[in-house]
Amino acid sequence: MGLFDYQHPNRHPYITRFVLPSLSWPSTDAEATEQLRLFGVIRPLEDSGLLERTALARHQAIVLTELLTSEDDSDALDACAFLTYIESVLIKCLGDRSSSGPAPLSPEEAHALVGALDSCGWLPEWERTRQRVHAHHLLLAAGVSRDGLEPLPTAATMAGYARSVSNHAGEVLAWWIALEEPSATDLFTAVSVILRQVSPQRTDAALHHAVASRLANVPAQDQAGFWRDLLGGPGTHLPEQMLTAVGWPSLPDQFAAEILIDRYTRASRNPDRRAVLELWKAASITNQAVRRSLLQAVLLPMLDANQGAAEHAIQYLPHLMESVPRGTRTSVREAVEASAAKWGALEDRAVKALKTVGYSTERTGLLRLRERITRSNDD
Repeated sequence: MGLFDYQHPNRHPYITRFVLPSLSWPSTDAEATEQLRLFGVIRPLEDSGLLERTALARHQAIVLTELLTSEDDSDALDACAFLTYIESVLIKCLGDRSSSGPAPLSPEEAHALVGALDSCGWLPEWERTRQRVHAHHLLLAAGVSRDGLEPLPTAATMAGYARSVSNHAGEVLAWWIALEEPSATDLFTAVSVILRQVSPQRTDAALHHAVASRLANVPAQDQAGFWRDLLGGPGTHLPEQMLTAVGWPSLPDQFAAEILIDRYTRASRNPDRRAVLELWKAASITNQAVRRSLLQAVLLPMLDANQGAAEHAIQYLPHLMESVPRGTRTSVREAVEASAAKWGALEDRAVKALKTVGYSTERTGLLRLRERITRSNDD
């Protein structure tokens, strides 16, 4: 609430006309720095009601439009403050929701300002991409139509942007996804680079949420195609945290199983076999028929492949399901026990794993010290 909100409009002590002349078009980075300093100075005046918010925004929009449509501003192309100035004015004019009252610009004025940015020819390529996507997203948030504006960059262009500025591309890609609502194929093209490059320590929640939301709105078959392409061949290992955030557990069980089985049939090394189990674990598969097919096609062959693979299979079994589905209980028990018999070091872990997924045990031997799985859980 401003200091003068209860004053009659004709008696309101506005100082807008004295301030506007100082808000001019910067032509150097130093001048842009000064303009940014002035923005901070006048904000309390605007909040107090001494400056007319609409008049201030319209003036800044006119100045920025003139700047963007100028012939050349090559001296400012790589100037940090200059580019920050442009974004600050865009946010002020298109997306400032911190003050009550009507939007600072009319839909037509906002549309014209974004159109000027679209046609700007002197901004650096990737900076222009970022600023344009941001401005269009601000229009979307404000409910202003984008009809008639220049189309946004393609998925391939956004992929190039991600390669060039991967440390800051997540939010921009999230805006682009919300605006373009791309197909699963275009979504993969745009985001695969950054999803494969970003480490779990540098997760981008906005991008992950945008990808998951978009995938939830495309057919399951298209979702499966996205995941098949993103996961790639056996050597591609992606963090479980990222897979979960982007929506891998939401893929229908049957499609997830097809991807897992295909990856396993192409895996020839134990690390790649273990990666299949990691994906299976992250998928949170609950359908009993699908679990049976995965046990038959993935887990049982791993138990017989070699000691390392068998160790992985026994280790992951309790993380893949709480209980072994009917129809496979006997075969799973026999395969686990056969591995333990072949590689004695696995015996204790084998019994523990089977107990965890619901198999009963009994004590044997003279002193009842040895524990083994009973046949009571067999099919």
